[in-house]
Amino acid sequence: MKQEKGKILIVDDDEKILFAFREVFRKEGYRSGVARDGEEAIKKISAERPEVVFMDITMPKLDGLEALK
Repeated sequence: MKQEKGKILIVDDDEKILFAFREVFRKEGYRSGVARDGEEAIKKISAERPEVVFMDITMPKLDGLEALK
């Protein structure tokens, strides 16, 4: 069993992309969370404090660029 390396947040509105990223990171020993839009990402970043965030730019409600501001 691999040692867990840290927490990653994946932000995308495409379920297939979320699934693929989570599987890759899980196999490499990372814990990962998901958010489906920028609003949800902001809440999860504040609550979970991930070390890394992978964020799509084009999403509903609040896009990735606006969420970064």
